[in-house]
Amino acid sequence: MPRQKIEYKSQQLSFRSGEKAPVSAIWRMEHANCVRVPDLWVRIHEPFPACPACGACSNFTLVEEVAHISEDSDFQ
Repeated sequence: MPRQKIEYKSQQLSFRSGEKAPVSAIWRMEHANCVRVPDLWVRIHEPFPACPACGACSNFTLVEEVAHISEDSDFQ
């Protein structure tokens, strides 16, 4: 699985609000109108949210893959 993490980071994929997250991760919201929006954790297959500050659609880029505990085989 480490290969997948490197692949996502190297591709610098960008996603829009409403699209589903390809991996559970910390995502950086890129939204010019709201400069103080914190990074968000989004679970795999969940849609990226609109900007929590103003409700507009936003772009998201991967910061760091962080799996939910339910995705860890050691805890199943």
